[in-house]
Amino acid sequence: PGSYQFKDADGRVIYVGKARSLRARSLVLQLLSDAIAHKFLEALKLPPVSLLYNGGGRIWLLLPLCAQEQAKRMSAQIDAELETAPGGRLAFSAGFAAMSGEDFVDHRVFERWNEAIGDLGRCRLGRFRTLASERYTELFGPRGDPSKEAPCGICGSLSDSLEQLQDEDLRVCPECREFIELGRVVPYAHSIIRVAGSDREARAKDLLRHAGNPQHTALFTPKSQLLGCAYIVSARDAADWRRWAKRGDIVFTINQWPDSFDGDASAATWLVGLNRAVSESQEPLDFEDLANSADGVARLGVLRMDVDSLGDIFADGFAEPERTLSRLTNLSKSLTYFF
Repeated sequence: PGSYQFKDADGRVIYVGKARSLRARSLVLQLLSDAIAHKFLEALKLPPVSLLYNGGGRIWLLLPLCAQEQAKRMSAQIDAELETAPGGRLAFSAGFAAMSGEDFVDHRVFERWNEAIGDLGRCRLGRFRTLASERYTELFGPRGDPSKEAPCGICGSLSDSLEQLQDEDLRVCPECREFIELGRVVPYAHSIIRVAGSDREARAKDLLRHAGNPQHTALFTPKSQLLGCAYIVSARDAADWRRWAKRGDIVFTINQWPDSFDGDASAATWLVGLNRAVSESQEPLDFEDLANSADGVARLGVLRMDVDSLGDIFADGFAEPERTLSRLTNLSKSLTYFF
């Protein structure tokens, strides 16, 4: 009790860690999805309303047809950078479907929706088809220098700047260290600040210094150079951060509507599942704490719940004339919030 396991593709255990590291996993994926969506909107010069849906590891965008080839190139580049990042285990693919005004009039939106999903599946089968000829060594060649670098105790990537964890006999790379620190902060988080631009990391660190490096605050910066965002996750109220953030930044209030719109930064809401068990002193409980609080044997109990025939909601949930873009995207958002 009190730990979880990282396994490789063959099912072998490569790391046993604490629950606090696991807390950040879902939020990190959301932050990466947000950074990718922001990159597409920025690069293609699209308004925020072009982002139809972002959740569950999927992003739906409404693009002009003339931007399709640029979007394909961006998708391949982002995928390659995620693969070559330290400990890279993530992939990014994109599927496309051309739509016209007649598709809306004749109620063929659902057909185009499924067409894009099918194109996404074909793209996954041909991963690296384009970039392999240009970046073969970077993608498939040996990485790092074993004579000068050592493997990270979590992700296994080689690094010359491993750090010793205080409460575990483990040395980790800076990226995994950032991941662990984020896991410590997540249970206390009340706000997320997105800082965008080429100088994002420097500005985010400057913002932290200006705020006095508050307690229970962590900085997360996606390592892909294409994703021009840095994120501050903090227990401090969003209203405080709006006083210090600059124009172009966005201050998200977690699971609540913003209570004010003061300051130069934009204000928004970020919905994320951060419910957790706490002690009498309101400290988050690790798996070990939960197991020790059990009656009888100090073990964790696991409850698995499933929703049967969930896919039928999309196929049969709406009558054909009702399968509009707004209804489909709102249904996707509602299911994300439900889970």
